Amino acid sequence: RIHPGDVLVLDKTAEEMRLRLLRAEITKLSPQVHAAPRPPEPVQTILTSDIEPFLSKPLVIAQNELAEAPRIVRTQENRVSLGAGNVAYVQGITKDKGNYWQIFRVGAALTDPETNDTLGYEAIYLGEATVAKYGDVSTVDIVKSPLEIYAGDYLLPAPREIELTNYIPHSPAKKIDARIIAAYGSLYETGGNSIVAISKGARDGLEVGHVLA
Repeated sequence: RIHPGDVLVLDKTAEEMRLRLLRAEITKLSPQVHAAPRPPEPVQTILTSDIEPFLSKPLVIAQNELAEAPRIVRTQENRVSLGAGNVAYVQGITKDKGNYWQIFRVGAALTDPETNDTLGYEAIYLGEATVAKYGDVSTVDIVKSPLEIYAGDYLLPAPREIELTNYIPHSPAKKIDARIIAAYGSLYETGGNSIVAISKGARDGLEVGHVLA
């Protein structure tokens, strides 16, 4: 048998030429791991443009947080679904909350995989609307709708602009052992610059800017 790396010699010493395998000592090498300490690296900042849209929308809500929220009771011309440019009729809107609103639908429960406790619910962001006419049933114009909007969906006042000038990445003061329990958009797999929900929060000592591995 011959193998890659073997040397073949054309032997002319005999009456008939023949091929001969030149045997040589071969040392087989196997991959090995070499561990060496690395100096600590600074935590990289995240671009404000990458995260600001997700900080202005309450993606996680408490169980009854939307129970008393204004709700779409009728759609324009009784359509099944609405989108940008359509009109909806909403019950429960008051002038003191402003005229710009965000539209949500209650999503799946977010459950702690270790305790099976329900930590909250995903709020599915559907779009945004402005109030055209106030009343017992107010008229709103839908100005943005990445997803279809239906009768029964809820509205929350759009938050004020969020200042991120003092946003500084830093490590938590204590060890945080969390699990990813959901990915934004109901994705099964996720990656860089994606948004996920984890099983720990403010009551566990997490704050804005904390970085976890």
